[in-house]
Amino acid sequence: ILYLPFQDELTIKTLVFYSKGLIFPSLYEGFGLPIIEAYSQGKPAAYSNITSLPEVANGYGIGFDPLDIKDMQRAILSLNSLKYDSYRLQEYASDFKYSSAAEKYDLLIESFRTSQ
Repeated sequence: ILYLPFQDELTIKTLVFYSKGLIFPSLYEGFGLPIIEAYSQGKPAAYSNITSLPEVANGYGIGFDPLDIKDMQRAILSLNSLKYDSYRLQEYASDFKYSSAAEKYDLLIESFRTSQ
């Protein structure tokens, strides 16, 4: 396990591609983009089972209680032997694009306007 300071996009993609997966023990998370980034490289994730992360992970990774060191240990060790379909992870991640989000927000705003 390596803790790295901020890295540029190419370095992150390379590191994730050659990793066994992502360990993401976040306590406060707005969305969970690192999980999507790992999935985009075909790698699974072990993630906190709080905030938005279980929803973002969509059942493809391993959730753990970030306040329980034994549960985190279990998830990290399980990640090493997890059977997963890297193509399915990449396919799922491909749905998360800024343009798609903008289109969905536009539709939401428009539906709000027409309901007024």
